[in-house]
Formats: sequence, structure tokens, C-alpha cells
Amino acid sequence: MRGFLNGQFSVAQVYWFGFVLTGLGFTAAYKYINTLFLTTTGDDWDRVETAHYALIAVNLLWVCILLRALVKSAYNNRTPGGWGWIAIALVSLNVLYTSYAAITVYVPSTYAPLSMLRAETREFKKQLPQRMDDTTIMTDVDLRDDVLTYVVRVEFEADDLMQEHLDWDFSTETDSSREICVDLEGYFKAGLKAVSYEFNYTNTTLMAELTAEECTTYLATRN
Repeated sequence: MRGFLNGQFSVAQVYWFGFVLTGLGFTAAYKYINTLFLTTTGDDWDRVETAHYALIAVNLLWVCILLRALVKSAYNNRTPGGWGWIAIALVSLNVLYTSYAAITVYVPSTYAPLSMLRAETREFKKQLPQRMDDTTIMTDVDLRDDVLTYVVRVEFEADDLMQEHLDWDFSTETDSSREICVDLEGYFKAGLKAVSYEFNYTNTTLMAELTAEECTTYLATRN
């Protein structure tokens, strides 16, 4: 391992084994964390969030170490060739992207372009449908017209008061909705208009929405 990180292997070996293969491993780990976010509640959810923060930190540290190893390998008794410069450029871009993504997670008030949210949504969609508990299954997620929409199938009938309950649950009066506002603050700054939830019950479909205006009003009270 020391030789690998000190440039004693070829650029191709460092890139394909260090960057591509471990990148696949990190992707699998992020997918597992996403599944845990959907299926975990209570105090365990906080532990999942901590694991997510730790994974991002390890990922960022690894790509930085890997960039150093790649540069040392490319300059090992020679001047980097074309493929060497391409590999360095690709890993450098990954370091920049991972660093920025980490900042938006650790400091959610940081401006985050909606292109990042679209990329996250596309990856998240690949894991659906996903059962969340005994009666609910998330079936789709989409970012359309700057509205982030989650579609959930609920395996029981909605009563006459369910819409009222949903409107309350997805208002800034509840802690869960306030956390959503905080987590998506950077995207609201970039133009995200709302977070919408479509609940397909066995007898009807109900909607709930948390708008950017509601969130920014709540967030203003925290500053």
C-alpha cells in the first residue's frame, strides 16, 4: 500500500485500481446509506446521518490521497504523458466536486446548483421502489419544473382527516419539516420551488407540499 500511494505503480494501475474500483465501492456504500435513510427511524436515524457524514469525509480524504499518488506516479522519473495528464485532470475534477458536495452537506446553507440535485435524484431513482415500513413504499422521485417530488404508495385507506394530518405533518410547525428546510436550504437558494409528496392510498391519492417560501420564512427566524 505504501508503494502504491508513493507513486511506485503505473498511472494506469493507480487510476483503475485506486480511483475506479474504490469509486464503485463508495457508490455502493452511498446507496446503502440511502436505503438506511428510508428505512430507519428515531435515534437510529441520527446514527445513519453520522455514518453518512463519516463516509463523505473518508471519501474526500481518499480522493485527495489518490490524487497525490497519481501525481507522484506520473512524475516518477519522467514527465507525464497525455494519458497521465488526463488521469490527473479527471481525479482533480473529482476532488473539486467531492469537496464542494461535502461542503453542501456539512454546511447546508451553501448554495447548491439544481444540477447536483438532479444528479442525486437520478441515482436515488435507481434504488426505487424501496419499502420504508410495513405499509409504505417509495416508488418514485423526480425533479420537474424545479419541484422535488416523492411518490409513495400507502397500503391502507385514507380517512376523511388524512389530508389535514398531511398538511400539518408537512408544515414548518413540525420538526421533520424544519429539518427538510435546513437540509435543502442551498437548493432553495438555487431556485428549488418546493418539495412535494404524492401519497397513493388504496382508495385515493393525496398531496402534501413544503414550499420554498415556507422554508425561507422559517429559516429566516433561525438566523
